[in-house]
Amino acid sequence: MHLDLLLQLFAVSFVWSNVLLLAHEGGHYLTARGLGFIVRSVDIGSGPAIARFCDRTGAIWSFRLFPIFGSVRFLNMDGSSPKLFAQFAIILAGPFANFVLASVPLIVSSIFFREFSIGLPRHFDGIGPAACLLLAYVSMSFGAVNLLPIPPLAGC
Repeated sequence: MHLDLLLQLFAVSFVWSNVLLLAHEGGHYLTARGLGFIVRSVDIGSGPAIARFCDRTGAIWSFRLFPIFGSVRFLNMDGSSPKLFAQFAIILAGPFANFVLASVPLIVSSIFFREFSIGLPRHFDGIGPAACLLLAYVSMSFGAVNLLPIPPLAGC
């Protein structure tokens, strides 16, 4: 019984980590494209690539084995260095995507479990509300940590 629960939590954590990375790198990607940069590649995760494709803009997307780290490589269209505003906007777009994504588990919890809380729930009706709260906290933490000016995080 406990092993089943542990395996379920691991599976949900693995999937959610990849969703977080995809949203995070997607935020950088969309902002860079919106500001007129040419995106060369997007890596979701680290380690060996398990899937790779080229989108219609020519960017190569690689999904990697381990859901930790990621990168977006881009060039300025005219070859000059990016302006400070553009760098700032691209850096903030990834963590912002994680903060927005944090609302998804809270909405799911309020719809399916009739429990909306950003603090500890008053009572636990199974693992659902607690798991949703945990996923929201992980999303917010992921976004906050990526704002720190520490290599290789986005904030540096």
